[in-house]
Amino acid sequence: MADYKGIKGTTIQNFTADPSTTLEGQIWYDETARTVQYNIQNVTSAGDWRTGSNLNTARLMPGGFGLQTAAIAVGGALQDNSQRGEAESYNGSTWTEVGDLNTARAWPAAAGITTAGICFGGDTPTKVANAETWNGTAWTEVGDLNTAKVVFGCGSTTAALGAGGEIPSSPWSTLNVEYWDGSSWTEGANLNTSVTFNAVAGTQTAALSFGGMAPSATGNTELYDGTSWAEQNNLSTARAEMAPAGTSIAALGTGAGPPAATTATEEWTVDEDLQTVAFD
Repeated sequence: MADYKGIKGTTIQNFTADPSTTLEGQIWYDETARTVQYNIQNVTSAGDWRTGSNLNTARLMPGGFGLQTAAIAVGGALQDNSQRGEAESYNGSTWTEVGDLNTARAWPAAAGITTAGICFGGDTPTKVANAETWNGTAWTEVGDLNTAKVVFGCGSTTAALGAGGEIPSSPWSTLNVEYWDGSSWTEGANLNTSVTFNAVAGTQTAALSFGGMAPSATGNTELYDGTSWAEQNNLSTARAEMAPAGTSIAALGTGAGPPAATTATEEWTVDEDLQTVAFD
């Protein structure tokens, strides 16, 4: 039977403890622990935000979905609070105008990919429950939310979630999270902080909620692992009403307010680090 030296052309190095610097895939023998160690790549550190490209139209309260390099920003309002139906597509470098919503609205929740998305809820300025799906070219009306509200979400056209949001009763912000299975909505695990006008990116089982009003503008960021929400590093600038896109480990937020509409974009990335594991 071939041994490690026969396969790799070298023997395993011996150390009295784990070396301070190693490469991914490196194997060594820890003489103190009497175990063979191996480096694998794993997500272990918190993420950071950096500046990205600007929208064509500065707006408050847009919705957004897609990936960090393939996203849609949709709806929103101008500084005079007039609701908009415009959608813009992002290719990782620039934003381009695409098809408009059937119902112009501010604060729409949105989920999906650039060729298959869903937009639900929002303000016209009356809160609405209607939802629309996107096929990459046009928007089509589909089943409504159970409750007309401003809510913020992520996921896909068959597996979405709406986290936090503005409700008619007091308090005006909420911890509640609702899940969409393609035909109906049910309540799920709550956020840690009651918030509204927050951005939400990712999937139904791996989501990121960031920014919003709680009750003033916040940079608060929470990560969902499919079971519960956990606090993370904050945005560089506390703000609300962003269009989000991406995943729980690679997201972006663009546009914002109050007090004024902006084209500013921040990107969220979770760094990858090396971790050692022992073999018996």
